[in-house]
Amino acid sequence: MSSKRATGHIVTGPVSPTARHLATYLAGPLLVWSGPFTRATRPERVVSAYHLLVTWRDPSIELVMHGPAVEPDVVARVDRFAHELVLTKAWIAPNPDQEMIDAFSRFATLAVTPDDLPDAGPTDLADALWAGFRA
Repeated sequence: MSSKRATGHIVTGPVSPTARHLATYLAGPLLVWSGPFTRATRPERVVSAYHLLVTWRDPSIELVMHGPAVEPDVVARVDRFAHELVLTKAWIAPNPDQEMIDAFSRFATLAVTPDDLPDAGPTDLADALWAGFRA
């Protein structure tokens, strides 16, 4: 897990559309999950943990999940799950272009990959992510 403190986002010079969007609308810390959307990476666990984080820890946290849509049905399931939980600040971005990846990395408060995350249920995963935000 890599963590960096958000100190406000000042965008100068040529700005990509995604960076402009994040600079304009990002109001809280940004959790960025980067990995392939596959059954093996279990991205739905991140959605569950994020739901716990915004419910019990900090409702201003925002989420971006991006990576190759190796298994399109997994992307659809993760997206549907986020919508069913009414996670309005979750952005599921399969197959992003390099401009988007660069912007997500630039604005991330906490960036994680599937390999960074403990093999645990949503509560323990939420606690691990919260510890990453607080580090």
